[in-house]
Amino acid sequence: MIKLEANLNHSDLKKLKSELRNYKRQLKYAQQSCIRALAKYTKNNIQFYIEKSVNKEFSTGLLSSSIKTEFDSTAWEWGRVFTNLYYAKYVEYGTGIEGEGTYQGNADITYRGTPWSYYNERLERVMLTYGEEAHNFMYLALIDLKNNYKSICEQQFKKLGLK
Repeated sequence: MIKLEANLNHSDLKKLKSELRNYKRQLKYAQQSCIRALAKYTKNNIQFYIEKSVNKEFSTGLLSSSIKTEFDSTAWEWGRVFTNLYYAKYVEYGTGIEGEGTYQGNADITYRGTPWSYYNERLERVMLTYGEEAHNFMYLALIDLKNNYKSICEQQFKKLGLK
């Protein structure tokens, strides 16, 4: 147990209470600022890894633009980066024979062991595929965030004059 003694008068206590309230507001704002910065950093990296990893003969614009951020607007205790594009998981994890063993993260994935066919509307013909390798765009962005989150938050605290 720590014992703290101070000779403070009423005016000193009011000033201390006001300063503590202000510091608490600054910390809340710093938390919001940090969450926003982390989400923005992650979103930008996901889009970077999509553009870097996906085969250039296919457009990545729809996948890249589908990356969104969302925040807890009441307590500002969380933020998330996500996509609701149905095929994003197949690009991330890979598919079929070609995709098996190419995802770098930890996930319980069952890959199809046989080739399959589908109709390609752009080429107007039936295509045979063995799948596609994993592109790991979310995983790579997560690793990047894991390695840099501390410095990102420190920058936000410095901007606010906190340390």
